[in-house]
Amino acid sequence: MGRILSGIIGVAWMLAPMVGAAADAEEFEDFWRVLRMDDTIEIMREEGLAHSADLGAEMLPGGADGAWALTVETLYGMEVLRGHTRSAMYAAVAEDDLGPLVDWFGTELGQRIVGLEISARTAQLDEDVETAAEQVFLERSAAGDPRVDQIARFIAAGDLVEANLAGSLNANFRFYQGLIEGGGDAVRLSEQQALATVQAQAEEIRADTLMWLNAFLYMSYQPLSDAEMEAYLEFMESPDGALLTRALFAGFDAMFAETSYALGLALGRQMGAVDL
Repeated sequence: MGRILSGIIGVAWMLAPMVGAAADAEEFEDFWRVLRMDDTIEIMREEGLAHSADLGAEMLPGGADGAWALTVETLYGMEVLRGHTRSAMYAAVAEDDLGPLVDWFGTELGQRIVGLEISARTAQLDEDVETAAEQVFLERSAAGDPRVDQIARFIAAGDLVEANLAGSLNANFRFYQGLIEGGGDAVRLSEQQALATVQAQAEEIRADTLMWLNAFLYMSYQPLSDAEMEAYLEFMESPDGALLTRALFAGFDAMFAETSYALGLALGRQMGAVDL
């Protein structure tokens, strides 16, 4: 099902909760607001709609018809995606103090970083922009741009590649589980075969994820000064940064797992109906 997360919307360590005051509902709302989570989910919704249309075109005998388009619109409804993400994220931070995160991202620099990431991800909805960003990164890497080293440090700080890989593989397997359950005899695939297929994708997904992260993060943070980037790195390497990554991966991993399963189930049912 492709990549999951990146930047402030994509770093995760499964750490023990930090000692401190528990997050209350108001504090969680502030956390959600300063990270502009609704804007991020809307971008992911657009990515999901495009991906689902491609799946329908490839896998349904009649292609991505009107019925499939309506199904996908329901599965990727904003409130559906928002609900999956919020519930899992809140559960992950219910015993934590989110105040330091709200304070940091509420600063001018914090809001600028959030905005840069959202702008870059929106731009990369266009595949040509995504390809161009990858080329720029490769060129700057070959030229020895110090920002490339800072991006590498950022990725390492959150173990971004492996965290995204784990989420992607889980989402892919959940998709196959839904497909098998929904398709019945029309889907000649066992869960064991699905698991083997997913495992075989690991290295390709890892390489693709690393390339995408490098290009996306370089594009996002290019406007930052070295000092601003260093301040962000220091935050992300702190316990507060670790809490952020845990919260975000909890929320988005849950969203992708749920929507991937639902997508597979719907696709399998439509394939089964056509087969009849």
